[in-house]
Amino acid sequence: MISFAVFFDGAKIYNLEKKITFAALLLSLFALFASEAFGVRSYIATDRSQDTLSGVARPQVAAVMDSLYRDSTSMPTKDSSKKKFLDAPIYGKSSDSLVYNVKNKTINMYGQGDVKYEKVGLQADYIKMGTQTKLIEAKGRVDTTLAGRIASPKGGVAPQMGSGSNLGSGSKNSQGYNRPVFKEGDTNYEIDSMVYNMDTRKAFIKGVNTKDGEGFLYGGEIKKMQDNVIHMHNGRYTTCDADCPHFYLQMTKGTVTDKKTVFGPAYMVFEDVPLYFLGLPFGFFPKMSERNSGFIIPEVGEEVIKGFFVRNGGYYFVINDYVDAKLTAGIYTLGSWQINAASNYVKKYKFAGSLNFDYAADVLGEIGSTDYVDQRNLRINWQHRTDPKATPGSSFNASVNFSTSSYNKYNAQNMNDYLNTQSNSSIAYQKSWAGTPFALTINGNLSQEMRDTVYQFNLPALTFNVNRITPFRRKSAVGKERWYEKISFTYNLTAQNNTGRVKERDLFAQKMFDNMTYAAKHTIPMSATFSVLSYLNITPNVGYNERWYFRRINRQWDEDKKAVVAADTTRGFYRVYDYSPSVSMETSLYGMYTVGKNAAVKFWHVMRPSVSFSYNPGFGQFYETIQTNDPTKPYTYSPYASEMYGVPGRERGGNIGFSLNNTLEVKVPSEADTTGFKKFKIFERFNISSSYNLAADSLNLAPFVVSVGAPLPLGKSNNISLQANMSFDPYSVNEKGQRINRFAIRDGKLLRLTSFSTGLSYSFKSKDSKNNPNTSAVNNPQNNRNMQATVEQNKGFFEDSQQGPSQVELAQIAANQYYDFSIPWSLSLNWVFSYNNNGSSISRTNTLGFNGNMNVTPKWAVSFGAGYDFQMKKITPGTVQITRDLHCWQMSFSWVPVGFRQSWSFSIRAKSSMLSDLLKWDKNNSFLDNQYRR
Repeated sequence: MISFAVFFDGAKIYNLEKKITFAALLLSLFALFASEAFGVRSYIATDRSQDTLSGVARPQVAAVMDSLYRDSTSMPTKDSSKKKFLDAPIYGKSSDSLVYNVKNKTINMYGQGDVKYEKVGLQADYIKMGTQTKLIEAKGRVDTTLAGRIASPKGGVAPQMGSGSNLGSGSKNSQGYNRPVFKEGDTNYEIDSMVYNMDTRKAFIKGVNTKDGEGFLYGGEIKKMQDNVIHMHNGRYTTCDADCPHFYLQMTKGTVTDKKTVFGPAYMVFEDVPLYFLGLPFGFFPKMSERNSGFIIPEVGEEVIKGFFVRNGGYYFVINDYVDAKLTAGIYTLGSWQINAASNYVKKYKFAGSLNFDYAADVLGEIGSTDYVDQRNLRINWQHRTDPKATPGSSFNASVNFSTSSYNKYNAQNMNDYLNTQSNSSIAYQKSWAGTPFALTINGNLSQEMRDTVYQFNLPALTFNVNRITPFRRKSAVGKERWYEKISFTYNLTAQNNTGRVKERDLFAQKMFDNMTYAAKHTIPMSATFSVLSYLNITPNVGYNERWYFRRINRQWDEDKKAVVAADTTRGFYRVYDYSPSVSMETSLYGMYTVGKNAAVKFWHVMRPSVSFSYNPGFGQFYETIQTNDPTKPYTYSPYASEMYGVPGRERGGNIGFSLNNTLEVKVPSEADTTGFKKFKIFERFNISSSYNLAADSLNLAPFVVSVGAPLPLGKSNNISLQANMSFDPYSVNEKGQRINRFAIRDGKLLRLTSFSTGLSYSFKSKDSKNNPNTSAVNNPQNNRNMQATVEQNKGFFEDSQQGPSQVELAQIAANQYYDFSIPWSLSLNWVFSYNNNGSSISRTNTLGFNGNMNVTPKWAVSFGAGYDFQMKKITPGTVQITRDLHCWQMSFSWVPVGFRQSWSFSIRAKSSMLSDLLKWDKNNSFLDNQYRR
């Protein structure tokens, strides 16, 4: 290896080394660098430059090297006004040899040549530098076995005009540098040959490959100018990184700048087949190292209900580093049109969000026909999120999804939007104070029911919370805790303004504001927990609620209608309060059962019974009684019954509640576990609860509610989760299905089942291929040796085959003939069953759904989902989606085979984000079209 570094200002030798004949090489290189070719003195004295030998005469060399005597008057004075040969040192090295031609004043480097000058670098098998012409020439290694063509880095032939371009590949392999690589700044050019002028910084290059934005650029002949502008002749552009690209744009000529690539007449080439009819007279490719404003290419297609369309075309604006905007529009041949405005904004460590506004004029059908539609619909979507680091303790978040009820019906772009019947929006500000129990939330909510065109606003809504406080606890506790120190309370204030259910036609009309209600509620629960006999936990509670209303509705008997009607509404401030004491008691019981020899299997059972009692003293002062046409049947009502927080109970009463919660675990012997046992839950939840009303004159006992949860382990990762809820009524019903005051046991039933719901979910998935020894059978060297040995032993098995065993067959042989099921896949099953009996009718639902995905090959992927309704005996709408990775292209096919959503779509497009909207082909049969065909 020879390496050098030369500073041409003063002809100083920085570093020089050679493993063989070091002394002789040192003398020869000294003469080289002292000559006119490298000396500043000889460069200035241009009148003697014709004599190539005068500058290297040995006597002069000896005189210069004598440091003992030097006549300073005879030394030439350095003329600072003269231009230096170069402005910076050149560093270089080569693996084979370095030859200096004194006559031609050139340096020739052979074998892995590497030259660096300022921000310019060159790596090539052969490099020639002219010290007088200031030219650097480079060529690749010629492989004589390939008829004189330059060897490519991957061992093939370097790209030529009309063949694959080998774009994006490297230039160094185990044989060293093959094709030259020219580097300027951060840009690399892989080339066939080049000539570079170090003074003018211009270059003439043949056969260049370089990365250009998202794509790759190949030029047959290139002239690189000083201002970093490249003029290209016979070039190609593609976003495919294959050695032989699957497609490219053939350009007759072009110019490349820092911001874009502009080209003249060009045409597309697919799989080396030119398509001249897909030509362009001119065009350009922008280089988007950062966001740039520009046009958005529209999509073209057809819908049965709206006609041919050109939509989603427009302009993208980069406003600044924090905000962008997009404005698009679309038009249909049957009269519909739409506009869209969207913006994204972000402030790092502060906030981020997006805003979308859509407005559509939907015109469907023929004028005068019964199905003619001419509507204006809009949709507003706003998402905003505050970074928690911005203002600790406070946040502002928004999720607004507002639209007119028919927007999704006529403008849905996917099935989820079309089937959406409920939409919710919320805006919330939250504030908490560090070191205090206080927290504040101010929000607004909007609920929409698309099918019924009903809106409900809850705006504004305020919530103020005080976390649990123990007011009687000593700051410096000494001794045991005193009973009153356990007393604690919390506080909650809610206040809101509600519009109620508003039809779309009344939205923001006076009627909506007239029906608006507002109220506030204070809740103060106080409690303490005491342990009795170390087994029982007794918790007394006192709850206080106070409601603030600002209207009351007075009622009266209408003799004409023979009914009680609203007489008038009185505005004012009204307090409605209640309080209720209660006490609860609970404990835990533990049991262990053993089964089997030596009690190997152990069951662990935990029961938590609880009993509670609550008392309602009755608040009849908030009720009024009016006379009807029957003096024996007066009508009692509360003027606040329609308010949002309701009214307390009028009659005095008491209630006893009871429940029993159970968990059951089992421990079995297991050699796989380090402890020797394996533990899992049989029931993670088995709860029973009910209550008894002490004040009721009949039907005192409430239905029994049973809740069951049981995980059923099947292996390490696949589990069945069983969930079930049941309700049992202890009373019978009459012929009309009404509950009567007679226990069901008197009719031969212990309890009457009124509702039951359950569900099972089961997930399958393939094993991790890393843990599957079969997946690497072909690539494992040891397995390869085993395969060959096994093939020799079973040679007769393959004698009848024209080909030898495939790699898959070899893998099966090495894995003891077990087939490799290592294809990644997953499958989920969901079963839901429900039963309801209200006494007069019975309803059931029974559905099974499944979905999954599978990578058939590394390039093919399939996902699917469907279901079956056992009650209706119908297949629920399912979907099948197939995708294929086509290297630089992506193909997808989606199909809904049955149901009202029956449709299909096919798409193939370039992967590059720059070309995906330009190079594509879409074909579909929309489910919306199917609805209107019917």
